[in-house]
Amino acid sequence: MTVKIIFIITMAILALIDWKRKIIPNFIVIPAIIGGIYFTQNLLWAILLFFVGVILSCYNPLTCSWDFKNKLTSDIDMEPGEHLIYGGDVKLMAMLGAFLGIKAIAVVVFTSMFICLYRILKQVFYKNLAVTPFAFAVSLFFLW
Repeated sequence: MTVKIIFIITMAILALIDWKRKIIPNFIVIPAIIGGIYFTQNLLWAILLFFVGVILSCYNPLTCSWDFKNKLTSDIDMEPGEHLIYGGDVKLMAMLGAFLGIKAIAVVVFTSMFICLYRILKQVFYKNLAVTPFAFAVSLFFLW
């Protein structure tokens, strides 16, 4: 129960920061990953979700292509909307894997669906979106 409360508080803080500033601070997410792995023993899921995030971060929706070479340089040089997820989102996926284990895959799938639905309804296709609030809402459903 304590681990769930830590996860909820951490996700709430990250969701607020991501919504306002479009960043996921390393000083919060990296200790959360380590703590999640320590308390839940979900090292394998944390690593798996991290690499899924790395692969997904290389997809460029503007050109509908995979851009592994340029993605490995820097997020700073990219235009808004050039990639679906960025470095902080990749670490967020690792944190979800660390805390939720196999449930994290469902959270990632449903979060992606909600983001796509939001983009369609609001007509915001070329704007960076905060991923954490969507992931937080979906995580609450799958947490219990």
